[in-house]
Amino acid sequence: MQQVPTTWDETRVLDAKPGEYVVIARRKAENWYIGAITNHEARTIKPSLDFLSDAQYNAEIYSDAPASDPNLNHLVKVVKQVNKQTVLNMILASGGGQVVHLYPLKR
Repeated sequence: MQQVPTTWDETRVLDAKPGEYVVIARRKAENWYIGAITNHEARTIKPSLDFLSDAQYNAEIYSDAPASDPNLNHLVKVVKQVNKQTVLNMILASGGGQVVHLYPLKR
């Protein structure tokens, strides 16, 4: 999280319902950072990545651990390849969120 920039070149709201949840994408140079947060209601949000360039990206996805995990502050990290046709499947725990760092694959 220390690598997240503090200034941005572009900001987009990908999905939101005031008082319930919000998903925001921010770009710095060619890297995108997506943050999602929900209220007390667990939910699944499916934002599209259609705003990305035509490149292939690595997505580092940091999510809340499952409710069965005894350490409720535990994060789960998944890395996968995505592109502008990808729709994320963000499963948000009650009062939780998710962070995604997207960066282009080097050829």
